[in-house]
Amino acid sequence: VMALACDITAVGTLQWTDTEAKHTFPWLNLAEHHHFYQHDGGFRPVECEAINTWYSSMHLHLIQAMANVDMGGHTLLDESVVFFGSELADPPTHSKVGMPFLLAGNGGGLRTGRWVRYDRVSHNDLLVSILNLFGDPRQTFGDPEYCTGPLSNLA
Repeated sequence: VMALACDITAVGTLQWTDTEAKHTFPWLNLAEHHHFYQHDGGFRPVECEAINTWYSSMHLHLIQAMANVDMGGHTLLDESVVFFGSELADPPTHSKVGMPFLLAGNGGGLRTGRWVRYDRVSHNDLLVSILNLFGDPRQTFGDPEYCTGPLSNLA
């Protein structure tokens, strides 16, 4: 948060785990690794919910910390976009269809406080849309086969 606030960097990435998710959550009283609860041990929704709730609380901590940094009449969160998501929509099948993402902040004119649904579009469309919010004119992100262009109705 301080690196962003002090303009040491304009972009930060926080990746909690790799795709194998072989770490445990002893503080949640979960002895097996994350991937076990998602797939290896059969899908365990109660345990997955506890893990996802913990991840969400960590993102809330980040968002609150950014909202508490005064940038001279507005907050760091006001000039930022925080993207929170996963690589899977459905852990047992590894499906990527209908993945939920959370965006926070008002950077680039992002309008928050609402639920927006886009049917059958790639998350690459969302990623190029975030670039566009900050003035990057690109029309695709990643493999153009999986990006039809920026989404409407974000700003």
